[in-house]
Amino acid sequence: MAVMHDYHHVDGDIPLKHMCLVPEYKEISEKWIIEGDWDPFYSELARLALEGAKDNDKVVLSHATDKNDHRDHVIKKLIEGGANEDKITIIQLTIDPKVKARGLYHRSARMAEQSGMTMTGEMTEEKFINMNLEFEAANADAFEVHPKAIMVDISGRDVTHFDNVDKALGLTRSDELTYESISDKVIHIDEARDKIMFESGYMPAITDILARAEDAQKSPLAIEQGDDEKKLLARPTYLDQDTLVYDPLFSCGLNVMSNATLDDVTLLTEVFHTKGRKKQKYLLIEGGASEDKITIIQLTIIHPRVKARGLYHRSARVAEQSGMTMT
Repeated sequence: MAVMHDYHHVDGDIPLKHMCLVPEYKEISEKWIIEGDWDPFYSELARLALEGAKDNDKVVLSHATDKNDHRDHVIKKLIEGGANEDKITIIQLTIDPKVKARGLYHRSARMAEQSGMTMTGEMTEEKFINMNLEFEAANADAFEVHPKAIMVDISGRDVTHFDNVDKALGLTRSDELTYESISDKVIHIDEARDKIMFESGYMPAITDILARAEDAQKSPLAIEQGDDEKKLLARPTYLDQDTLVYDPLFSCGLNVMSNATLDDVTLLTEVFHTKGRKKQKYLLIEGGASEDKITIIQLTIIHPRVKARGLYHRSARVAEQSGMTMT
């Protein structure tokens, strides 16, 4: 949009990518990833969009936002900051999963090279694509559709990509702008952004944050507890045969009650912040479960070594299934 129509572009990943350049960005990134508090992150995206609007009457904010709560929060903040609600348009891009996976492979290879790494071993392009397709299939409902969004397909990866976006917004671009010329400029901008990110020390910083998030999950002292929740030490457990066990890690937003006829639901969860667990519970109730029949059990492992050993054997099995080896 910046290249074709002179919009001011706000990259929604900037707070994350620039966490080593702006101390406040590291703080809000830690709050989101470690504590599950996404409010400051998305509030900053709205602020950046409002700042851009001071010098340009056309602003585009791009971000792979998967939850409507997050999108609505940004819109709310934009309106509070003076934006006219009638002038806010939500465009939700859709794409064929295989086309997306192939593009991700080449982008990941390029970013790996920029960061000083390489994608080697048995991770071929086709294996990468198949792994992504399996993940997409398992998380088909994780990316929510916003009721006010204009859906635009970009699977063509050609000039129809731009045609579809222009049509949705009622825009007309110059005939001198070809697909190749636009793509070359966009790729250059993307590479320049990533160069700044990697040179700032992003990789060690995000690795540290993810490790601390993992520590927070496995520490029983770090887990918030709601009034209606039980906390148990994780161990082999035999539940009643009339109980549906919902594993949110693999269901990931799936309406699990659609094919269920059971009366009792046990929410077996490792989500470590109350807000996330309330969302899981809401999905169950929305799907038809009776609230007073839902039992929430938090699994914790007191000894990290026990969890680490289990993760090793699980990772080895998953690697073998995907055609790789742990050596």
